[in-house]
Amino acid sequence: MNEMRVSKSSRSNASGAPPDPVALVSEAMRAQALALDGMFSELLGHAADCRSGEAMTADRYVRLALRAQAGCRWSLMAMVRAERERRPARGCR
Repeated sequence: MNEMRVSKSSRSNASGAPPDPVALVSEAMRAQALALDGMFSELLGHAADCRSGEAMTADRYVRLALRAQAGCRWSLMAMVRAERERRPARGCR
């Protein structure tokens, strides 16, 4: 369950060169963002299912959902930064 799967695009290419580390990081960040997004949806669903007398429980679910959403945002921002580092810099003309 806790194994990380590497897609075919991240594995070594036909020439036998090692995979690009930035591509591996980006893929891991993408997978993490998707997992956190799923957690966000699940936790909000649990919060919505709480009865009116369980306000504290609903509040805890909402707080956890917001933490998952923040983690998802962080993962996506890290993925974008990694992708930017991989691109060659363009000079100003």
